[in-house]
Amino acid sequence: MKTVKTLTMAAVATLLSFTAVTYSSCSKIECVGKTCQHGGSCNKGKCSCPSNYEGDNCENGINKKFAGTFTGNSDCAGPGTQFTFAASPTNPTQVFMQGPSTTLNCTVSGNSLTIPYQTYYSGGDQVSVQGSGTLNGNSITIYLAASDLTTGDFETCNFTGTK
Repeated sequence: MKTVKTLTMAAVATLLSFTAVTYSSCSKIECVGKTCQHGGSCNKGKCSCPSNYEGDNCENGINKKFAGTFTGNSDCAGPGTQFTFAASPTNPTQVFMQGPSTTLNCTVSGNSLTIPYQTYYSGGDQVSVQGSGTLNGNSITIYLAASDLTTGDFETCNFTGTK
């Protein structure tokens, strides 16, 4: 009886060991040849990307989805207004927004855009601007608040456009 119990325990232990080895081997096999960039890690054949990166292999900074030219309507500049976004090649959360009068430095988080306070010169006047925006697929909505620091004029603008 003791021999049967010992043999049963040995068989169960062997089966559990075999299952554990097979399970852990499958996870490793699924990741063979899978390269996760920017410090991402592979689990069951899929990359888990670090913060600020996305894509099948974590190859894209979150700023890449903003890159391109959006054409739409601005309540300040009218229809046909364009904003062109360029993704920073070195900072995955930075984009440069080229508008009708200047280029602004912006930050992104997920699908949100932040335009921090910054100043530029336009026609001899110093202008300050700040704002925010949201990307939804190929559409973007931007809110800007601008002050002419020379004349004291203040204006808010809304823009909605598509790529």
